[in-house]
Amino acid sequence: MKIFSLVVLFLLTTSVTAQNCELSDVANHYWHRGRAAEDAAKTPADYKYAIDEYIKAFAHAPACPDIAYDLALCYEYWGTVDNSLWKKAIEYYEKYLELKPDAFNRELVKGRIEKLKYAMENKD
Repeated sequence: MKIFSLVVLFLLTTSVTAQNCELSDVANHYWHRGRAAEDAAKTPADYKYAIDEYIKAFAHAPACPDIAYDLALCYEYWGTVDNSLWKKAIEYYEKYLELKPDAFNRELVKGRIEKLKYAMENKD
């Protein structure tokens, strides 16, 4: 059971790749910069730098669910410092599910949304 839990955690917390999206050179450039910033993050607040790059990528590829997922993860991590950011995480998780209705991790993402909503309601 522990192994299953670790696999589920890995699938949820590992950023998906944008390889399933046809990214323009500009979107691809910003997506890779976002990945680099995400990999370099040492504190939850460091995810701001990845978010800045992913937002630029998403502006050039608004139909790419993988970038929405990356944004959601980064907002969720950064939200551990400022939980008002969890609202943005929820927004991007929902966008991911809208853009990718047959996502392999659909139920896991829906669960993350509910957990974030619960945490926001009970943050005191």
